[in-house]
Formats: sequence, structure tokens, C-alpha cells
Amino acid sequence: MKTMKQNKRPNSLVQASLQRRYSLTYLTAVVLLVLSFTACSITRNLPEGEVLYTGVSKIHHNKVDTVDAMVGEALATKLEVAPNSSLFGSAYHISPFPVGLWIYNGLHPKEEKGFKYWFWKHFKSDPTLISQVNPELRAHAAEAALKDEGYFNASVGFDTIYDKKDSLKAKISYTVNYHRKSRLGTVTYVRSPYPRIDSIVNHTLGESLLRSGDRFSYTNLDQERIRIADVLKDSGYYFFESRYVKYLADSTQQGGTVNLRVVVGPGADRKALTPCTIDSVHFKLDMGASLRSQHFDTLRFLTVGWNGPEQKMKTRNLRRSLGFRRRALLTPGRISLARELISRLNTFKYYPIETEIIRLAADTLVDTTRVRLVINAAFDYPWTGTTEIGAVYKDNNQAGPGATFKAMRRNLFGGGEKLVFQLDGTYEWSTGRNASSGNRLNSYELGGKVSLSVPRLQIPHYFRPVREKPVSSTYSVSIDWMRRAGWLDMVKASGAIEYGFGLDKYNSMTFTPLKLTYVSSFNKTDAFEEMIGKYQSLEHAFENQFIPQMEVSWTFDNAASTSSRPHREYAKVTLAEAGGITDVLTGQMGSHRKQGERQLFFLKFSQFLKATAELRYTHTISGDIKVAGRVQGGIGYAYGNSVDLPYSEQFYIGGPNSLRGFAVRGVGPGRTRWISLYGDDEYSYLQRVGDIKLEGNVELRFPIAGAFHGALFADAGNVWRLRSTALTQEDYDLAHSVLNEEVYQFFCDYMKAYSEGEQLERNLVKQLAFDVGFGLRLNLDMFVIRLDIGVPIHDPNDIDPSYFNCRHALLKNLGWNLAVGYPF
Repeated sequence: MKTMKQNKRPNSLVQASLQRRYSLTYLTAVVLLVLSFTACSITRNLPEGEVLYTGVSKIHHNKVDTVDAMVGEALATKLEVAPNSSLFGSAYHISPFPVGLWIYNGLHPKEEKGFKYWFWKHFKSDPTLISQVNPELRAHAAEAALKDEGYFNASVGFDTIYDKKDSLKAKISYTVNYHRKSRLGTVTYVRSPYPRIDSIVNHTLGESLLRSGDRFSYTNLDQERIRIADVLKDSGYYFFESRYVKYLADSTQQGGTVNLRVVVGPGADRKALTPCTIDSVHFKLDMGASLRSQHFDTLRFLTVGWNGPEQKMKTRNLRRSLGFRRRALLTPGRISLARELISRLNTFKYYPIETEIIRLAADTLVDTTRVRLVINAAFDYPWTGTTEIGAVYKDNNQAGPGATFKAMRRNLFGGGEKLVFQLDGTYEWSTGRNASSGNRLNSYELGGKVSLSVPRLQIPHYFRPVREKPVSSTYSVSIDWMRRAGWLDMVKASGAIEYGFGLDKYNSMTFTPLKLTYVSSFNKTDAFEEMIGKYQSLEHAFENQFIPQMEVSWTFDNAASTSSRPHREYAKVTLAEAGGITDVLTGQMGSHRKQGERQLFFLKFSQFLKATAELRYTHTISGDIKVAGRVQGGIGYAYGNSVDLPYSEQFYIGGPNSLRGFAVRGVGPGRTRWISLYGDDEYSYLQRVGDIKLEGNVELRFPIAGAFHGALFADAGNVWRLRSTALTQEDYDLAHSVLNEEVYQFFCDYMKAYSEGEQLERNLVKQLAFDVGFGLRLNLDMFVIRLDIGVPIHDPNDIDPSYFNCRHALLKNLGWNLAVGYPF
């Protein structure tokens, strides 16, 4: 034995030496690569005679009077131009790692072909030049902006400050002389010959942007014009324009005071001075040949014209979906709503809405102008299909390919109905410790779903909301067959009825009066029965049962807003109930219990209450630099038939769209430490679920170079059990009576570690798992490929009592997450 050790030792030393040499070589190569990039000049390939703009040096403000935020913003818009590779969008600082400029200068190709040119073209950043910034022109623009804001004698100068080390780089310094600002004196809204218009304008004077004593501003004058025009348009004066609001200004007063008179209506024609009503709607269905309509069908105020042998869109269905009412006031809001309702039909490629005056008002005091709306709509393709192919890797070490196929039939019954067929399939095999020769290639999932969506509420008339609001009815049926290698087969079938309500521009509500799911497990193996015996709390999750649910959800989403606000918010709250109403209804129909168990079709059904909430917030700092945050949580309570929530309804946490420093189901419940003490096994991830969930995420998103974007993020969260799984004293006494002292002590320690800390406690901070990390995103316009590397900081399930208990084996603990799309 000694000889063998002596013979092996030199080989071990040689291997260790070679490994160190390879590591040193690799490290040296990386260092040289970094140094080669940093050594690249960012001005090497500038056009001849040009200077690289590296930002604003400083803006000197010589103030005589106070300057408010609006003036500062107007000035910054003209002068604060961000340089190429700026630091977080700053106009004053450039990044120490201008990757895009390094690529532009260091990899500049000689020919416009090959991989080098492709890489250079897609990932370079073109240099921003002093000539492009044009500081002289910007100084003049800033002077004009200051004059518009009431600083009539303002002046702006500039200086070019060249870099001392490189004369091909320069910053710009600006000097702003404001002088005294002008103020508004008296503001008078002159009475016009149109009493109805005067009444509307006077009723909204409290919202006027012109106040005596405020700074005189052309911007405010223009905004007040627009405000008056919008108020009148919303009151039915559809053709009124802001140019029909005139100002008479008197600036002869001393002290820079401007007296103002506002006149509404001069120069406007008759159609702009009378409210407009909808007389009729003419909907032209373009069959693709761009011919004039040959067939017509009229129902009340709606006339539909089409070519061809049949009418592909039924008139009665179209009238119900448009949301128009005859003699209703014509406003921009109604036109926008009509466009939204037509888009929800999901039938037409385009549908411009034009106005045609039928009868002009004869008397501007009492009469209205009648308008016909003409909609020229072109049909979209009746059938469309999509196929998605990808790969899956799950937390239980299952990996394999997957595919989804969707086919959609538009306008199925001539009323904008949408029929969707969906087929899903995944094929998986075991990897790592779960792999065995007998079950590598026989895990798969096959599923299908059929849904029919109707852009109308198909419920009794007295329950229908106002027709101007977007509504829909959706019916769906799905079935999934899952085979788990070496475990069991499971079939899950469900059907649902769902109604959608548009409350306003950003708010919507969904009501699901019935969603019935049936779950059945069969072909259970001995290994599965052994797992159930070990974790008896999972027994209820895999038993055959019905899940009758009713659900209501509210959603707020202003992502589609055209507002210039940098904020975007999203919120969703969902309340669900299962089994309660079913219990009442089946009780009225007779006996539905077997040994105290509630049944539906002679099978047990689940009973629980569940509430979830999610809030997202995105703030744009500058350009593509954004801060995004999300807070979400939920709670579920099982009662009656159910001791626990069905496994599909329980909460879990971790993974690429959750805590990115931890695996899916890698945290929780609470601060239980049984896995840290007694080791992980192939079934333990099934226990990392709970009835309560709380999670928060925040990340800073910023551009790096070309299509490459980056992110810095932090995540925190956990799940908890609502009911304790701790054994009673009777259970311990029973175990003590059948186990010897050593085994009994182990049993007590194990159960204590399993249940202790699984419920929500006062010290919430230490119960939350916490991670930070860096993300790299490739933005390909159509979709985003995302790689997030999470560093776990605090694991509440670790036996180490300190907060920073993930510091050991840092590289081993990293969470690598490859996904498509943003996490939230």
C-alpha cells in the first residue's frame, strides 16, 4: 500500500501542477483580453477633423430671478445631451467601460462582409461628435426656450473644453444669463356670441393654466388652448380646434407684467361651433378586391356593405359590438372606444374611421350637426397558427424538449368569435442523481385545449353592463395527460366559463362563475407509494378529486398609455373560492356525503379560499435606463373536505422569474431547517410549498452596447404554512412506545426541524430569503433572451444562524437562470 501511494504521489503533483498552469494560462488570457480592450483608443477611427463629444462639463446659471422646475426642464432638454456610453444616461459622465466605442474602434472592419462585420455592425456604438451636438445651435435653441418661458432678455453662451490627454475628446460648458422674468397681470376670458361654449368654458375655469401673478409662458398659453379645445371636444364639439382660441396681450405695463384677454371662437366655421351627434354608421367590409359595396344590410342606424356571395360579419353582431348609440354626442373618446371594440373583434387588419357631415346645424344656439361615421375595414386572414419549440429543465432534475402549437380561427360565426386550438407536449428524461437505466426516456406530458371567445356577454339582458364598455365571454375545455417516470400517471381535465368586463381605459375585471377540474392518478409505482409514506402530507395532493372553483379578478394596467409620464403601473388582485357553493347546491339536491365527506358525482371535491395580489412599477430614468419593481403575495385556506390546498394551488418560490439566487422550490417553508440538518433527497422539493407567499423584486435596467442590455437586481421572499404540521403529544407517545430510545430521539429531532419555523413569525426580515445579482439581456426586438446570475445572501433554511450565511462556496451557490422575456 505504501508503494502504491508513493507511485501515485508524483502523478498527483504533476496533475496539480498542470491544473495550476492551465488556470494561470486561462487567467492570463482573460487579463490580456481585458487589457487589450481597455487599451483601445475610443478616438482612433473618428472621421477626419472631428472631435468626440464626452458630455457637458458644467452649466453656469447667472440668475436674477427665481427659476422653477419647468424652466430647468426646458433648458435641460436643449443643453443636456448624453454622450455615447454615458454613465446611466448622464449628460455629464461617461462610463469607464465604453464597450460600444471599444468595438467601434478596435474591431473596425475593412470590408462590409463576414462575421467580423456582422458583429461590429450589431454591437458597436457610433461615436457622438461635437459637430453633431452643435453647441452653437443648442445655445440659440435654449435662448428661444427661455424666451418662451417669459425670460425675454435671456442669453446663452458656450465654451469647448478639450481633454488635456487627448485633443480629440472635448466637453461643452454653457453659461446661462436669465435676467428678469415677465409675469401675468390680469387674465380675462372674453364673452363670445356662443352661449353654450361660454358656459362650458366658464364651468372649467378652475382648471385654467393661466393665473394672475404666474410667470408668463408661451408653453402655458399653448397648453391652455389645448385644454379648452379638449373640453369642448369632450362636450360634443368634435371639430373644434385649439387654433380657434386667441389671445390679446398687453405688455406695455411696467415691471414686465403682461395683461391677457382670452377669446374663444374667432375664425371658427359653423361645424366647429355646434355640438355633433352620431346620425348613422356605414361599415364597409372590404373583401380584398377594393371594390365598391354591392350588397347592403341595414339595422337601425347601422348599414353594412359588402361584396361577394355572403356577408361574413353579421349586422346584428356588429351592432352589438360597436358600442354606438344613435343621437349620442360625437367625441374623441367614443371614436377611441370604437377602435378598441373593433380591435377586440380580432377580425380586421385595419379599420380607419372617417366622419361625414349629413346635416350642418342651421342654428348654432339650439341645433346640432349630424355626422355619419364611415368605417372601411379589411378582413384579416381567417386562420393563423404559431409553433413554439423549446427545452425545459425542472427543479426535480428532469430535462427535455417541448413544443406548443396554436391554431386560431377568426370570426367563426360571423360575430367576431375566436376559436383557438392548442396542443402541448414535453418529453423528459432524468438527469443527475435521479437518472437510472430503467426510467430515462419515459416521462412526458401531452395536453390539449379548445377555447371559444365571444366579444359579447352571453348572459340574461338585465345583467348586461353598458354596451359602450368592452366585454367578452370565453368557454374553454382542456385535458392533460402526464406520465412521471417511475412514479405514476395523472390525468387532469377542466372546463371553464369566463366573462370579461372593461371598466375604463386602464381597469378591467374578469369573472369566472365556474371552473371545474377533475384530477385522477393511476399506475402508481412502489417508489411513489414509498414517497407518500415518507411525506404523508402529500397524500391529499395526489388523490382523485374534483376542484369546483369560482374566481373574480381586477386588473389595472396603464402600459398602453400615450402619456409622457415616466411611470408605468400594473396591479392585479384575484379572489377564488372552491367547493363552498358546490357544497350548498349539492346539499339541496339530496345526500352528498359519505362518512361525513362531501362528494360530487360520488367523488370528493376540494374546498378552499384563496387570494392573490401583484403590483408592478416601472420608472424610466432616461432612455433605456429604468427601475422596475414588483411586490406579490397570496394566502390560501383549506376547510371542510380539505386539510391542505390542492398541490396545484399551493404557493412556491424561486427560479428565473422569482428569487433568482435560488432554484425553483428552493426556499421554505418559513425557516425550517430539516434539509440543512438531514440532507436533501429526490422528493424534498415537493415539501417546499406553503399556504402564504410574500415576494419582492427590484432591478435597474440599462443599456450596455447595441442589443446588449444589463441589469442589477435584488430579490426577497418566502412561503409559509398556515397550519402547523407539528405532531401532538399523543403522536410522540405512540412513537416512543414502538421505537427504541436512540431512534426515538432522532425521530423527535427530525420532526422538530421539519415543523419548527414553518409558520409566519414576527421577525419577518430573517425569514425572507434574499439574493442579489447581475443580468445580461440580448434584446432582439421580437423577444428578449435573458441570463440572470443570482448570488444568494441569506437562506432562512440554513443551520448557520448568522444573516450572511451563504458566503461559503460562493461560486457553487450561484443561481444561473436562462429565460426568454423579462421576469416582470
